[in-house]
Amino acid sequence: MAMSETSRIGNPKNIVFLHDLLSDIELSAIREFCVSATDWKSSSYDGSKDMGIGVPNDGSLVATSLFNATQTIRENIEEHFGRELSTQYPNIRKWESGDSQPLHADGEDLEGKPNEAYSVDYASVIYLNDDYDGGELCFPLQEIRFKPIAGTAAFFPANRWYRHSVSEIGNGTRYTSPQFWVPVKHLKLNEFYAKR
Repeated sequence: MAMSETSRIGNPKNIVFLHDLLSDIELSAIREFCVSATDWKSSSYDGSKDMGIGVPNDGSLVATSLFNATQTIRENIEEHFGRELSTQYPNIRKWESGDSQPLHADGEDLEGKPNEAYSVDYASVIYLNDDYDGGELCFPLQEIRFKPIAGTAAFFPANRWYRHSVSEIGNGTRYTSPQFWVPVKHLKLNEFYAKR
């Protein structure tokens, strides 16, 4: 049986946006944290200019807000796709003027071959501000182009049918909190094979 057009390009209904995930007070505290942070480090596999910072679990408004938002996203992904996911801890990525992200899939390459994050089945991103130019999230196969709104999150499958890019940042700095979700089933299989 041939694949339907929707399955070959990925069902647009699997690209989900959650609005008003963070309040204005929470976003303001997160923005202050981001602007005052000095220990940004490369958070990419290849050491490229992909600047990130962990969120300390210190009970602050920033930590509590992002941990709660991440948990809400996890629950929504689990409900939408019917799979139990491992816990993710929030981090923040800083995008400066001129930064962009080329077309990619988060859990495999564009041909469907494994990459460094092959156990990742879903990806999500929380948009922490929107006072910059550019930085749109683009899914060319589904013809979706989203201009981020502060406090909104998106989640989607991490395979090649949901390839996406981020357009170049113009004026301003873009802050996001990305998460990469691994089903518990994958972790249990990895543990099983590691013991053999």
